Parts: sequence; structure tokens; C-alpha cells
Amino acid sequence: MASSLHNLLSEDGFPPRKPPKKPNHIPDSAPITLPIYICHDRRSFDSSSSHRPRSDANSISDPAVDAAATKAMIAILTGYIAQFSRSTAFRANIRDKSTKILKKSAAAAAEDEESREALKLAEIGIESVERLADGNREKKLDLEALQRCIKILDRAAAASGRKTSSRVAACARLYLSITYKIARNDKIAARNLLQVFCDAPALARTRLLPELWEHFFLPHLLHLKIWYTTELENLAGLINGAEKEKRIKSLNHLYREKMDSGTVEFALYYTEWLKTGARAPSVPAVSLPSKPMSKSRRKSSESTSSYHSSSSKLLYQAVFGANVKRQSMDFDSRNVWDFVGEDVKHCNYIHKKAVSHRRSSSLKDEMQKAELLLPDTNKSDYFRFLGCKSEPAECFVSKIEKISVDDDVSDVPSRSSDVAGAIAAVCSSESLADCEAAVRALSKAWLAAQGDARLQLEASLSRAAVIQGMLEVLYVSDDDEILELAVSILAGLAALSEANRRCVLASDSQLSVGLRMLRSSSLFLKAAALLYLVRPRAKQMVSMEWVPLVLRVLEFGDQLQILFSVRCSPHEAAYYFLNELLTGFDEDRNFENAKQVISLGGLGLVARRMDEGDVSEKRRAASLLRLCIRADGSCRHFLVKNVKEAILALLVLEKNQENHALALLFELLCISRLNKRIEFLSGLREGWECLNTLHILLLRLHKARPEERPLVAVVLLELDLLGDASGGSVYRDEAVDAIISALDCSVFEERVQQQAARALLVLGGHFSYTGEEEIEQWLLRRAEIRDICVGLMKEDEKMREDWQGKAALALLTSGNTRLLTALSESIANSIPSLARACLVTICWISSHLPSIGDRDLRLAACSIFTPRLMECLIDNSNNLEEKILASFSLYSLTNGTDYFSQQPRTENEVMNCLQKLSRATWTAKELVSLIKNSSSSVRFLSV
Repeated sequence: MASSLHNLLSEDGFPPRKPPKKPNHIPDSAPITLPIYICHDRRSFDSSSSHRPRSDANSISDPAVDAAATKAMIAILTGYIAQFSRSTAFRANIRDKSTKILKKSAAAAAEDEESREALKLAEIGIESVERLADGNREKKLDLEALQRCIKILDRAAAASGRKTSSRVAACARLYLSITYKIARNDKIAARNLLQVFCDAPALARTRLLPELWEHFFLPHLLHLKIWYTTELENLAGLINGAEKEKRIKSLNHLYREKMDSGTVEFALYYTEWLKTGARAPSVPAVSLPSKPMSKSRRKSSESTSSYHSSSSKLLYQAVFGANVKRQSMDFDSRNVWDFVGEDVKHCNYIHKKAVSHRRSSSLKDEMQKAELLLPDTNKSDYFRFLGCKSEPAECFVSKIEKISVDDDVSDVPSRSSDVAGAIAAVCSSESLADCEAAVRALSKAWLAAQGDARLQLEASLSRAAVIQGMLEVLYVSDDDEILELAVSILAGLAALSEANRRCVLASDSQLSVGLRMLRSSSLFLKAAALLYLVRPRAKQMVSMEWVPLVLRVLEFGDQLQILFSVRCSPHEAAYYFLNELLTGFDEDRNFENAKQVISLGGLGLVARRMDEGDVSEKRRAASLLRLCIRADGSCRHFLVKNVKEAILALLVLEKNQENHALALLFELLCISRLNKRIEFLSGLREGWECLNTLHILLLRLHKARPEERPLVAVVLLELDLLGDASGGSVYRDEAVDAIISALDCSVFEERVQQQAARALLVLGGHFSYTGEEEIEQWLLRRAEIRDICVGLMKEDEKMREDWQGKAALALLTSGNTRLLTALSESIANSIPSLARACLVTICWISSHLPSIGDRDLRLAACSIFTPRLMECLIDNSNNLEEKILASFSLYSLTNGTDYFSQQPRTENEVMNCLQKLSRATWTAKELVSLIKNSSSSVRFLSV
């Protein structure tokens, strides 16, 4: 039967292969050897390839360390210490910790000359690195100082490693790592950082670098933490205080030793990755202590094959059911803790400190419940974590038509020689081996059945108990072939009907099975396809593992996955999951997930997929990139360099009613550095293939929805500004006409006015590092409101003035009085956000009117804007900032003119307002002086 099954599978796209060797390490956590997004060799993830990674001892040679995985690991480690140059708080924290450690070591090494020298060198080295970081922040890196730092710290680490405390070596290595990061040698920086955990693991994980340890090392050692928590719970029940204290002390010592040794093992493991041309090392297997620390509160038989302490038994029963029969499953002691720790592994690594307390109380409750249930429970339910064995096997045998399965499959037990027996085994057998054999038989039947027999088989397999049984096999088995077949059957059932889809989802509502399969190094793409078919929602995707696991699917999901008759793109699955993760929660959690995507390198991955994918993928990628920008606006600085061509391609290829490319393009205009913005626009203007970008946008402007038109117009206008702003341009005229139309208050559409307000603020051209519009703050700063705009980025003001002057000239020459009137009317009649944006726009345009040199245009602006601005000054509903902007605009319009001398009167109310404002802004003071000195002020004003 085995050979015929492989033949059938080969016909359907599955290559023949040897049955995988059962691993002797923790099955769920081993496939991903890093706690976060680090990918391995692409070949090992191609589930349709016959070149699966070899794990047998007789393999000719181990595979080389994967370059992509190494690069990701280095990025994680050096990304952590890169905070030294960016964050003052992080830098002070590291300095404070290191200083305390060195002081403590100095007392112990007072009589040893070599130790004193090592300490002195470490202190000098730390001071040197501090100065080096200051220079690097100011972009004045001193190479000689850099070399001195490295030599000093190298000597400190080497000297302290021989006779003095390893604490000094750890501090020296940490600052060496920082030094190499400043020098941009990330590989050596990572090596030195790993050496910190080798030199002083206890110090590094508890005091010096606890956050990094929890994020990077703890996921490998969670089974130790679970064991420790459970043993501590059991020791709490001891009556004898002295005995209890003694055992707790012994337990703590043993736990710390195990954690330290495990940390060293994994630090050395990752150090091997850094060796050029090295073979892939074996993943360390950190075992649990050989015997429990607590005495059993119940009598239990001893066994040499498994861990039989009371804590192990009761905890296991609390999770999987009472009166457990283990002998049929052949798991070693570590698998128990692997399953128990499942939901611990799902916790956010950043918040691990809270896990211990929560886990402690819940374990106690569950163990107490298990003790109460133990005497009255006889049912064996070893691996029934879903609790679905509610219907006896006989019911299935009587309900299912006998559908023959060829008897040449020798490895299927006699009770599974037909479909009914195989289904009964999946639904009720307590033997994993029988269930696995049944999955093989059902897979062959699925592939062979035709016509009515196929319909009968599909109906039989669509029962809830069958689906639940398949999921249980997926949760327990570690045979890749069985897992692949079970995934394929479930995928076929989910694609068959909505009822089956809902049943799969309901049976694994917390997606424990799904996560386990996504962690697999060989089947994660097929697992992603299955999960995509059942469409989980964000509320079920609460684990922080989802983001790195989905990014891995996106990275390696190039090939279509074939699950028997179902075909699915892993990329589509990845985009679905990412969209749920970034939009399906509340805003804080959505942003947290988006920031995790960015921190794990997902931004570059999505940008690359946008560049390489078809129009559908470009659209999805653009949507995800916008979500990332919303969560962290600073990522614009990366994207403007990497998505120009992809945006232009999407602008051309996407349908008229879609605006993903336009929305992303508009977001990328909001970048703080003007030179980068102009560089980005220049790259866009080069065009896509043989198409002119200005023409692409002009066509898009004509077909855009009303609320999109002001955004397209601003992009088109900014691209046109790269040319000669003084000459005529059809693109400029069309863009300004679209802006004027959006300002038309006679046709009130709130969505259009909201987008018009945003477009005007972006046209102002001032943004923070994270992309917030700051044109208003910039104007207020020019008017000397000193307590506003703290921390605004300093730019080349001359360059900004020139660019803004070109924009003002383009608007005024193309829009003329139509634009002036539209802006003025919008202040009085539009929604508040647009009224404010128009006031800001009038302010910066007015400041450039004198340089334009068109006297008639300036007089027209005065006659149109000045009455409206005076109304703004005396309107009590306007706040201080609006009044200041109005006075600034009024001063720019009237300074150097005889406007006030020609007016019959200037209201006392206006003068009173200006006099009050003069305490806050120089423009009001100048206006008061201007009005007083005018010939009309003598006749009409009384001060």
C-alpha cells in the first residue's frame, strides 16, 4: 500500500520520499530555531521539492549555514544595541548597569594587579565609546579613536577573562559590540554581543541585557521555566517550613544553573552561524533536570521511560484529561512540557515578565481540579486536547457506507482496512500509530475515489468528529508525511463547503494547531494555505508569533501549494493574515503588530514583493505599507528609496476605482527632508517604461473620484514644479483647476473638503520626521511663538523658501483671482479643518507675494484677503493661533503698500485685537505701527 500511495501522491504533485525520522527533540519549537523572524534556506521550505533537509546521521555533509538566516540574526542582535546611538535613556541605562558591575568587581580584585589593569582598561574603554557615540551622532566619526576603543576593550576582555571576574569581560564585550556597531561592522558586533552571554550568562540575562535575553534566548528555554513554575507550585504544599525552604533553595539553584548553561549553549550555537563557510550546527537540546524536586502527593508508579513526578502527572492530566495512558504515544519527558507550554509560547516576548505570575495561579487551579477528578474518571484521552471523542466508533461504522480501500497497503491495521474503519480510528482510537495509519488510508481513498464514491467519501469525512480527529493528529504527530496528508484532507474539506470551513475553525478556535503547523520548517506553506481556506479572524490571532510566522510565509511563498485537488497561493494567505493582524484589533494592537512587522524586516520584504508581484500583489502590498506608515511614519524614509517604480506601475495597472498607489504616493510626499522629497519626485518624473508620469497622473486626475482629485492635483503640481515654474504648463493649470473645484463651497461634500484640507497642508511642504504636517507650526515659529514646535527638524531654510516660492508662483499664475476667491470663501463657509488649512495656505502664499513682482496680483490679493483676515482677527470663536496666522498674512499683504491709507476706516476692534496680539507676535506690532503711520489712521483711529 505504501508504494501505491506514493504513486498516487506523485501523480497529484507530491514527490516520493522516505518516511521522516521521528525527532528526539521538542517537536513544536524546534523547526524555528529563532524566536522571531529568521528564515532558513529557501530550498528547505519548498514543500513541493524533493530536496528536503536531511537529518539522518549518515548524510554525507551537513548543510551550510543559511546566509539569509544569519543576516536576520545579526540584524536582530545589532538592532538592539543600535539603540545606544539613538536613545539617550538606553545609553544611560547601559552605562549605569556597567558602572555598578565594574565597581562591584573592583572590590573583589583589589589585590590583583592584572585584575586592576583590566578594570581600568574597561573604564577607559567605556568612556571612549561614550565620546565616540557623541561624535557619531554629530556625523564626526574619528577613525583613530575608533581603533583605540577596540584595542582598549579587547585588552580588557582578554585580561579579565584570565584571572578576574567574567563580569568585567562581559562589560568589555558589550561595549566592543557597540563600538563595532558604530563602525558598521555588524557581524563582529553580533559576535561580541553573543560572547557577553558566554562570559557571564547569569549577569547578562538578569541584569545587563535582560530584555534581549527574554526576546532572543528565552523562547528556546521556556520548557525550563514551565518546569520550575510547576515544581515551585508543588513545593508550596509542603508543611515542614525548614524542608520547604531547603528544597526551594535547591530548586532555585538548579533552575539558575540550567538557564545559564542553556543560554551559553544557544549563544555558542548562534556564534557558529557567524563563521564563514561553516556547516549548520545541531540545535542544542537543553534537557529538564532528571528528577523532580517535590514529593508526590499521590502514590504513583516509577518508570524509567518518562517523568512520573506528581507535578508532571497532575499538570498533564489537567491539560489532557485524567487517568492518562502514556505508553502508546512514545513521547519522552520533554514533550509533556512542550505541549503544556504551548500557550506560554504564544505570549509576547516583550511582556514575558507577567507570564510567570499568571501561569502560576492558573496551574494551581488546574491541578486541584485534576486531583478531584482523578478517582472517578476512567476514560483514556491521552491526546484529546480538543475533547471531541463524544461519539463511539460503532456509530461511525454503522453510519458510513463501506468504501473499499486497496488491501495492498500493509502498514494500515486491519481495523482501518476500509474507509469506515479508518474514520472510526481517526475519531476514537487512543493509539497515535493507528490514527496515522488511518490518515494514510483516507488520503489514498480521497485520491482514488470518483463519482458517487467520491461524494459518499466527502460526506463521511465532513462530520465534525472526523475534522476534530484530524486536527488532533496534526497537534500530536511529528511525522511530516502524515501531517502533510492530514493538512491536504482538511484543506479539501474546507474548500468543499462553508460548513466544513466553520467546523475546522470552531474546532481549533485558538489556532493552536495552526500555529504548530506554521512553526514547521517543511510544511508551513501548506499550513498557511489551509489556514487561509478557513479564514480565521484577528480575534483568534492573538499570539505575537503570528507576525514573524506570516512574514516567513510571505518570504518563501513563491510557489503555488497543491493540497490534493486544492491549489492555493501562500502569498495570498500571507497578505490575508497581515491585513487581519494590522486592521482587525483596536488601534493600539494594530499599531503594535505593524511596528513588529517593521522591526522584523517586513517593510523591505513587502516593498520587494510590491516590486516583483503582479498587480493584485502590488495592490495588497501598497495597502500594507500604508498601514505600516500609519503605525510608524518614520518608515517613509526607507520606502521613498524602494517603491518608486512599483508605485508608478500600480498607478498605470490598477483599476480606475482603486487608489492604493495614489494613497501610498501621497503618504510618501510627507517626508521631512526636502532634498529627499525632491529626489523622490525626480525619480517619479522619469516615468514608467515608455509612459510619461505627468501624463499618467493627468489621466488619473480626469478619471478620479471627487475626493481623490485634490490629492492627485497636488502630486501632479509638485511634479510639475521640478520644471520651469514661470512658464505655462497644461499639467499645472489642470492641477490648480482641480484644487479650486475642491474648494467650491457651493457644492458641499465633507469628504471632498477633508481631502482638500489635507492636500493644501501637504502642499505647504513642512513635515516632522514621522510625517505630520507642520507648515502651520513653521509659520507660527516665524511669527515668534516660541513655546510651539519644540523639536522641529532644522532644515536648509533657503532651499525651503525657494521651493515654497515656486509653489506660490505656480498657484497664483495659474489660479489667479479664482484661487484667491476660493481660498477666502472657504475660510468663511467650509468645514473647520478646511477653513484652517486655507488660512495657513493664505499665510505662506502671502509671504511670497512681494517676490513675485506682479503689482496687480498683489492688489487683488489685498482686496480679496484683507477683509476676511480682519474678520478672523475680531471673531471670538477663533483661537490665538488662527489670529496670529491672520495677522501674519495681513502684514505680508500690506507691508510696503498704501492699502490702509486708502481705506475709509479701520475698525477699533481690529486695532484692539492687534495690540493684544503684539505681546505675542512681532507681525501684530508691525501692523499697529503701519496703521498708525498711515494717513488714514490720523483721521479714523483713536488710540
